[in-house]
Amino acid sequence: MILTITLNPSIDRTLYLEKLVPYDTNRVLSVEEDAGGKGLNVSRIVQNSRGQTKALIFLGGATGQFIAKVLTNECVPFQKVLIHNESRINISIEDATGNPPTSVNPIGPEIFPEEWEEFCEQYKEACKGASWVVLSGSVPQAIPRNAYAILGKWAKEADAKVALDADGDALTFGLECGPDLIKPNQFEAARWLGHPVETFEDAVKASHEMLERLTKLGSKNPICLLSRGKDGAILTSKDQGDFHGTSPGIVSQSTVGAGDSMVGGFLCSLQRGEDLSTALQWGLASGAATATTDGTKIGPIHVIELLFSEANVKSLG
Repeated sequence: MILTITLNPSIDRTLYLEKLVPYDTNRVLSVEEDAGGKGLNVSRIVQNSRGQTKALIFLGGATGQFIAKVLTNECVPFQKVLIHNESRINISIEDATGNPPTSVNPIGPEIFPEEWEEFCEQYKEACKGASWVVLSGSVPQAIPRNAYAILGKWAKEADAKVALDADGDALTFGLECGPDLIKPNQFEAARWLGHPVETFEDAVKASHEMLERLTKLGSKNPICLLSRGKDGAILTSKDQGDFHGTSPGIVSQSTVGAGDSMVGGFLCSLQRGEDLSTALQWGLASGAATATTDGTKIGPIHVIELLFSEANVKSLG
């Protein structure tokens, strides 16, 4: 079972414009709303791919009720810890220029100590049945800054592997648990390493550098999955070598959730016992399938299966 953790879930509200004009009135053509949160997206793609998953989340207020309804309608198994404050609403603005969306994401609700304590108790129990635990996304207010290090340590004590997909402090502190998989994009990798990651050669070098750091942090046979958007991904591992994956040729509608879908497709394949090359192929297909959808929707299984053969993976020797 793949257990996902979403400490800061949201409603993702996407506003569609003809063209975003800063400092002026913008007319909205249409609006879409969906459940948001990196861990939730991973569980949704695993569920779509007929894998075993469970999502553990904080939920508060009417926003939380909306998120729970979406998960229930999609038959995604989840456990919730109810909080006093309202879960957040993220705003994404997309226009017809082809530029990346403009996102406005609140920091999220304050979590009270007793709510965090209840979450930790439920988490420890849930870890007992997990093969992978996915720690992803931001950490809300009042939760310890090293929350992912704490949760990752408990996961490993339960003999589960840890996948970390975060940025900033959440990544920095999360690395302390020695994760088995990290999935930065090239911009997150550049921030962590302190130098640009732009070209294919940069990405390969950065992937090796991150893998070396993971090893020094105590990870055994770690995997680095460096996503490069439409340019695919670089996968580096200690025991199975390095791979370059090229994404299927698609017309992208929205990149929201595509990276999370890559993680879900990748781990679902590993859960089936497939090798890293095949897992990367499923990850690329899953990410591309989500990119073909509008707003924050997740790629359906029939599209993932269709795109699988169009994802190309080759060994880098």
